Amino acid sequence: MDCEDVVALLDEIRHLGSELDDVEAKTAQGGLPARIYRSLSALSNRRGGGVILFGVDEEQRFAVVGVPDVARLQQELASVASEMRPPLRLDSDVCEIEGQRVVAVTVPECPPDQKPCYWGRSRLEEGAYVRVGTTNRRMTVNEIRRLWASYRDDVDAEVVPDASLEDLDWRRVESYRAQVLRRDPESAAAEQTPEQLLLGVHCLARDGDVLRPTLAGLLLFGRNPRYYCPRFIITITQYTGTEVGQEIIHGRPYLFDAEAQGPIPAMIDKAERTALGLIKRRAYFDGLTRREVPEYPEFAIREAIRNTVAHRDYTARGSHIDVRLFADRLEVRNPGGLFGDLTVETLDEAPPSTRNPNIMRVLQDLGYVEQRGTGIRRMIAEMRQANLEPPYFKDAGTYFVVTLKNHTLLDEETLAWLNQFASYPLGDRQRLALAHLRMNVQMTNADYRRLHHGTVETVEATRELRGLVGTGLVEMHGTRRWAYYTLSEQVPAQMQPPLPLAMSDEEKILAYVQEHGSITNLECRELLGIESRHRVTRLLGKLVDTGQVQQAGTGKGTRYELPI
Repeated sequence: MDCEDVVALLDEIRHLGSELDDVEAKTAQGGLPARIYRSLSALSNRRGGGVILFGVDEEQRFAVVGVPDVARLQQELASVASEMRPPLRLDSDVCEIEGQRVVAVTVPECPPDQKPCYWGRSRLEEGAYVRVGTTNRRMTVNEIRRLWASYRDDVDAEVVPDASLEDLDWRRVESYRAQVLRRDPESAAAEQTPEQLLLGVHCLARDGDVLRPTLAGLLLFGRNPRYYCPRFIITITQYTGTEVGQEIIHGRPYLFDAEAQGPIPAMIDKAERTALGLIKRRAYFDGLTRREVPEYPEFAIREAIRNTVAHRDYTARGSHIDVRLFADRLEVRNPGGLFGDLTVETLDEAPPSTRNPNIMRVLQDLGYVEQRGTGIRRMIAEMRQANLEPPYFKDAGTYFVVTLKNHTLLDEETLAWLNQFASYPLGDRQRLALAHLRMNVQMTNADYRRLHHGTVETVEATRELRGLVGTGLVEMHGTRRWAYYTLSEQVPAQMQPPLPLAMSDEEKILAYVQEHGSITNLECRELLGIESRHRVTRLLGKLVDTGQVQQAGTGKGTRYELPI
């Protein structure tokens, strides 16, 4: 990374007042920090790696204090990096900032099949660390085991100890065979016994001389999968507000709560029916036909739930899948982060991959998931066609979340807000990005591309985003892979209420009559600030002539009322 990047990162952590999840600051005034291996381990175990800025003091609000002996620091750091398992190759850049030398060290991500990276002078259980927010924490034994499992694609083919053929619902197996033959009448399934069929898709395996269900077989065809996997459920919960527990209804922090359980197909079916039954629907008439538009595209909800079931980490036996409906969004959360080399940025672009290939294969045969990895792209397209924001994906390592937001991206209020910038030289894509930023805190290059459902390349997206920065409407924070964009502080996210239009004398009189029931000549003069009785009489007479008010009484008791 060049010095411009280093300065941008320093500005960012100063602006936020804290380190980033992938950027650490170290003073190094007394040489290399004694426990620097913790940072090397944690950042190398993080997706995308990270950066360490030596010569920056966090305790002094990230003041640049400099590195006294750069050569010694680099030599000692290289020595520690060689002691890591696997050894790390670090990139080091020295920058002159504010009259002091700062050493920016880029820590690469450890290859997935070699994680966790740990300090070789200690045991694995003591020298492996994980980045949690802006801190480094030692990994637990369970986290290490789950990390190993998360990069294996054969976990669902493991035999379930103590399970037997009696634990399977063979009617479901026959139904599966029928579905396979409908899709491919020439399939070998036609001549196979049920046991041979399940052996072929790794739902059964030999345990010595005994056939036993694998994890995939038990979860797909089991009579009661929860007997072996107690947390193998999907919870569906609806809340009144935008946060959990925001409002208590009849002593409970939610409006509705249900569970879906059983083998995977049955669990998917119930979860989908329940979630689709809870979402709102807007009715409209197309000619003489009454139609309904769901709050979210049904395909997007189905795809989110099915992907969660197909790709979840089944080694996390103590966790379950959550479907949560809030006033402004729907969230689907599953145990385990993305599999292999997949990232949030490449989720809709990379070739399909899964940690559960055998579960995925059967779900494909049953028609629950796409075979070519097109589901995510179609989900994004369906959301955009419904004039909604693209799905938001979050990979937290130990869990993964898909969020669907229900507010229309270009509603009347947003269009009125965008009209403030009609004189700016902006393209349609840039205006849509402004609408997105009005509703969200920030936007990355990947968000911009996803907003336009894959029609914009990375370089083009960067150029258009920087064009927005050039107008002064948007600010850029960070640089390169750390870059994100926000609305400028000078740009209000809400419309300023328009000033009320000046009311004519007649309109003021009518408003008074509507509020008070009637008005006299004297009250009218006080209302309008007019001294002339005759002028007010003419105004009232004009309203009588046009039928907007009627006269009641005569002489000093004359009043003017709304016509009956």
